[in-house]
Amino acid sequence: QQRRGGRHRRWPRFSASRGRHRRRGSAPHARMQHASDDGCCPDQQALADLRVMQRNNPQPNEGASWYLACRKRLVNWVANVCTRFSLKPLTVHVAVQHMDRVLLLSEPEPQLKRFALAAIMLAAKMEESPDAVPIVSELQQVDPGFTSCDLQDMELKIMKTLDWRLQSCTYLHFLNIHINQGVLSHGDTLEGRAVQPKEESYLIKVAGVGSRARARAF
Repeated sequence: QQRRGGRHRRWPRFSASRGRHRRRGSAPHARMQHASDDGCCPDQQALADLRVMQRNNPQPNEGASWYLACRKRLVNWVANVCTRFSLKPLTVHVAVQHMDRVLLLSEPEPQLKRFALAAIMLAAKMEESPDAVPIVSELQQVDPGFTSCDLQDMELKIMKTLDWRLQSCTYLHFLNIHINQGVLSHGDTLEGRAVQPKEESYLIKVAGVGSRARARAF
């Protein structure tokens, strides 16, 4: 159990790593944070791994028209929830990637908000510190009417659909590696525009919405 704001947090019995703790730095985008001890270039290997992961990203198909029709509003809502709980921009991107990987290849999901909350929780557990992960009682304020078990069941559904492969490849993963290599820096501009976009620019690009726009009901 962890404490956050004076309250106890009870973690689900299963984890995103299928019962194993994820080793720090094992993800491709995390390898760049460690010095190379064996003479290889960790950034180049991380980029190669990210490109492999990118090729495995799902592509829209005819059966995904129901999701594409509501994706803009759903991403908008996810961004608002993450902003409300002060989660990292990368958590927003990973949560959206989880949704895309599942919903682009599946039948219509009747409980989209609950599905999105589960995607946020999985992304937060992967990208945030333990104290920053929202607790169920807080999420119930966003979308009341579900229990802790309901949310855990939805998380498990996502993980099983993804075959427990939760490592995602997003735009920010490539951006951070290029910045780390010195290819880009935080102050770089191109034609007067910042090369390094913030979450607002990313969401505008992929969903046509702003991260702080007002959420709308489905």
